[in-house]
Amino acid sequence: GAAGAAERGAPAPASAPEPAKGAPAGPTAAPEDRYAIESELGSGGSGRILLAHDQRIGRRVAMKVLREDQRTPRALSRLAEEAQATGQLEHPNIPPVYDAGEHPEHGPYFTLRLVRGRTLREILRDISVGRAETARHFTLTRLVQILQQVAMGIHYAHSRGVVHRDLKPENIMVGDFGEVQILDWGVAKVAGRKSDSSFHVAPLALKLSSREETADGTVSGTLSYMAPEQARGWVEDIDHRTDIFGLGAVLYEILTFHPPYEGRRLQEVLERAGACDVVPPRVRAPRHEIPPSLELICLKALAASKEDRHQDAMAFHEDLQVFLDGTLEGERRAREAGQHVARGKELAREYRRLAEAEAALRLEGQRKLELFQPHDPVERKAEGWTLFDLAARKEAERIQVFSEATALLQTAINIDPASAEAKAALAELYWQRFEEAERAKSRSEMAIYRRLVERHDQGRLAARLEDKGLLTAVTSPPGALAFLRRVVEREWRLAEEEGACLGTTPLKLDLPTGDYVLVLRKEGYRDTRFPVHLGRGEKQLARVNLHREEEIGEGFVLVPQGELVLGGDPAAPGSLPAGRRFVGDFLMAELPVTFGEYSAFLDDLRAQGDPDFARWLPRTEKEGDCVRLGPDGRHAPAPEALDIDAVTRAYHAGRARFEEDLPVVAVSWHAAERYAAWLAARTGRRVRLPRDLEWEKAARGVAGWTYPWGDRFDWSFMKGGLSRPGRAQPEPVGAFPTDRSIYGVRDLAGTIREWCQDWFLEGEYRLTRGGAWSNVHEGGFRAAHRLGSRPDTRSSVIGFRVAADVG
Repeated sequence: GAAGAAERGAPAPASAPEPAKGAPAGPTAAPEDRYAIESELGSGGSGRILLAHDQRIGRRVAMKVLREDQRTPRALSRLAEEAQATGQLEHPNIPPVYDAGEHPEHGPYFTLRLVRGRTLREILRDISVGRAETARHFTLTRLVQILQQVAMGIHYAHSRGVVHRDLKPENIMVGDFGEVQILDWGVAKVAGRKSDSSFHVAPLALKLSSREETADGTVSGTLSYMAPEQARGWVEDIDHRTDIFGLGAVLYEILTFHPPYEGRRLQEVLERAGACDVVPPRVRAPRHEIPPSLELICLKALAASKEDRHQDAMAFHEDLQVFLDGTLEGERRAREAGQHVARGKELAREYRRLAEAEAALRLEGQRKLELFQPHDPVERKAEGWTLFDLAARKEAERIQVFSEATALLQTAINIDPASAEAKAALAELYWQRFEEAERAKSRSEMAIYRRLVERHDQGRLAARLEDKGLLTAVTSPPGALAFLRRVVEREWRLAEEEGACLGTTPLKLDLPTGDYVLVLRKEGYRDTRFPVHLGRGEKQLARVNLHREEEIGEGFVLVPQGELVLGGDPAAPGSLPAGRRFVGDFLMAELPVTFGEYSAFLDDLRAQGDPDFARWLPRTEKEGDCVRLGPDGRHAPAPEALDIDAVTRAYHAGRARFEEDLPVVAVSWHAAERYAAWLAARTGRRVRLPRDLEWEKAARGVAGWTYPWGDRFDWSFMKGGLSRPGRAQPEPVGAFPTDRSIYGVRDLAGTIREWCQDWFLEGEYRLTRGGAWSNVHEGGFRAAHRLGSRPDTRSSVIGFRVAADVG
């Protein structure tokens, strides 16, 4: 394809130019400012590949565009589908799509990683004409290993519902450092796709190799490598096994230096492809020393019936592995494998070092950006952005190192199947990728890497792979009845299955991994909810302090001591770095403070003659006084200032005290502190504003859920700017029952932003948590979201709730 041609022809520039002074920076840069077009790398069919310098990131990329005279609906469809299909896939053997859009000069485009190297077609051509250096480096063993990596990438694509449909040597790039990339996803088939591209998507066209002319039809792919169901135009029959045929076709050319079908006329090739008229490799190339076992693998993949082929790309990969296992012998195998293992383990260590460096750069960049407000000028944020750019480069380098390390270790296993050292190193490396996928909550990648770990593990990781753990529960005082409820996801929300009594504490429980709530009951004490997140092979000790009703008090929820999963949410503005921290017992108010509760506070301070009384009045410049003094000498919410319309009131027709039940807003951090001190004096309890980590634990539990109700988002789950039709307005606390954490704390995602005790930026901004009733950005409702505001700020979206120490 044109993309492959452009990438393999890319010159290797000495270094990227420094961005010009005054060049636009930040996410507002327009495409013409972001991409400096340097040259044309190649072209083919209707497309061109341009070498572009991404001035925002500081890297060179390949930009795929259409020829000006070829921007037909069909060509636009191809370009859109290629960008969409490739953009779904994140795998070391698939070049990532970075960006897509409309360029003012070159029209629709998408950019992807600039891959430098040679295509498998060029390598096979060099070998076929007798170029000794290429033949020495690319032995049959090496070529099969390249095809194995292709099979891995295709297996991953299949797991995501994507069928390539155009596998051939020119669409396989072998990089200068041994990396293997699958190119040109322009005719890929995506299961269940509903295109959301701005391009117009038209039916795909027939795509031919450079040896043939392009023709139109209902088939998609390249005739010389096409499965019979493709050649016959049986679109509904095309599935992942169509790509298995493509893998076999590539293997056929590796063995014979010819594609499966050749002919002088297009119709002749089409008829041969439709009939699956494949000449066996050893008949087609009798002078080549083709191993019979490899020919059998090739012919199985090229079977006319899909049911007779390998049933997935991993099975094809495994058959190649069986072949490779028998290619070398004893001592030479061990010696050669040892060299690969040593280098592979060195690269594995480098991978971990790069992962740590990447995380450190992101953390430092995040800390830099936390010092500024969203409205601060870009010049102040540039240092933080630079750190994130460096982290992105480390990520690209890390993926490259991973590809090289796995290739080396897999090669070591291929050379010496008995090499326990290589298998252990490879299993550990795949385990690290599994854990990364688990943290990212990517189930498809977890499944792929788990299978790879299981394949190579020699027993060292068995405990971690086992989906079981041990929970020991101890209470103070002992003798509490323990009820265990499994926490599952239903309709995008956390739900608790019916639990059973397990006996009295202390107790030990062997449990499947997952999330639970341990409910502990003892006469004279309030029931305690203790969330549990049990990992594979984990031994967890739950130490739970039981507290009497009078220790907790009305309106408060006990959040028992233990660890929390902290931060680590890049989609949540201001998120803390990922980590785990211990937080002791504390109490959190179930709901934010209301106007009714705050008015009682004002009444009391006024009666006491508080000299600073005016400081505590809820007021903003726009709304004015949000509380007024009534004829009865008591404070009450001012309806004209709050301006709630009849439509919003209608949602709460049964509430007699609508304004009184609204969350109090327009109060400064100082006023919230004063309220907490007043409540502490009134109740004799240690009432205060919540601390940063307390708020996050109350919202996320111990499993690090994205929202109080789980990991899925829907506007109907909490009060936000798009939760109701029409104009966004405040609503009474507790109006959205789904906005409830595992502990029973409510309105943590939406309703209002809440003042917390901590500084966001020492001496300048105080911390606020949660999302506001007017917010229309999903990231603002994530439980890791943190923002800072000046402590004297009075805003219609900022209020507070209180917390307290136990006892």
